[in-house]
Amino acid sequence: MSAFYGLYGELRVRKCPKVDEIIETLKTCSILELEVSESEPGIVTLALEGCGLLSHAAGIELEELVKSLGPYTLEPAILVSDYEHSEDVLTVAATEDLEKETLSRHRLEQISQMMRDLSLGDRAQLAAMVANGAS
Repeated sequence: MSAFYGLYGELRVRKCPKVDEIIETLKTCSILELEVSESEPGIVTLALEGCGLLSHAAGIELEELVKSLGPYTLEPAILVSDYEHSEDVLTVAATEDLEKETLSRHRLEQISQMMRDLSLGDRAQLAAMVANGAS
């Protein structure tokens, strides 16, 4: 069964044979447009954009392939993924700890932006929830 899947974002990686291999595999994905540029000697910038119908397994496989670039990244990257019109993020970083830290900072930034929309009463309620360890 196929579902709507999309992936958008950019990351910078160190050029090496393994990265070249991953890029060639990404180029075969039917829904993905991939722009590859050497931004400076030995550094490749990948811009990924695309959406279409994929099986669930193919979507997971694509995300795992993109995440396999993690050890070669110069800095962590947040890509936007979309599965059946439900937006999420795909974090790509050199280590799992760095992925978690990057995702946490990204979520905090999102929350900070949303805080502007809360009334003072709702902000106080949110602060109490955080203080009590509510998730």
